[in-house]
Amino acid sequence: MMRKEKYALAVKQAIVDVGTRHGIHFVELAVMPDHVHAAVSCPPTMSQSKALNLLKGGTAYKLFLE
Repeated sequence: MMRKEKYALAVKQAIVDVGTRHGIHFVELAVMPDHVHAAVSCPPTMSQSKALNLLKGGTAYKLFLE
């Protein structure tokens, strides 16, 4: 899906928006043609699995709306 530049930018923007909304800070973020690499800093009360679920679910929903 992310082979085209416009889709990669949309995915990156969606991930950053969702992360910002939930207090997740991105140290590194790279959108590859078929996956995403991210190094993040989560709030101390949030588990890693919760952060991943929020990012994946929120990004999928945001892209679905577009």
